[in-house]
Amino acid sequence: MYISALYHFPVKSLQGHSCESLSLDRFGAAGDRRWMLVDSDDQFVTQRRLRAMARLKATNIDGGVRIESASGEQVEIAQPGQSAGLRRVIVWGDTVTARDAGDGVARWLSEQLQTPVRLVAMGRSSPAR
Repeated sequence: MYISALYHFPVKSLQGHSCESLSLDRFGAAGDRRWMLVDSDDQFVTQRRLRAMARLKATNIDGGVRIESASGEQVEIAQPGQSAGLRRVIVWGDTVTARDAGDGVARWLSEQLQTPVRLVAMGRSSPAR
């Protein structure tokens, strides 16, 4: 087997980044697709529906994630703690629990994408397909 490249995608359907190595957990690449955007119905959103997501790049940082726009604007979001609001979100027909990342990043992302969205983080026990 030959692996020609590795990519990590912290936020589902946003740009990821190349990397030299990946740690694995029981869901695959650790930290991969552990965040996602949801609409006002708590349905996950992908580039299939919202092409503008392709212009945002996500990178894991210590304790959270950084999202950068094509113009270079960026926001850093801390991993939501136990006090963060829980949302029941729908991913490919499954309902899972995720922690809301807050109003500030929701406003920033909604402005960037020109549609209302919220950023949520999946728990350690929830697969992010």
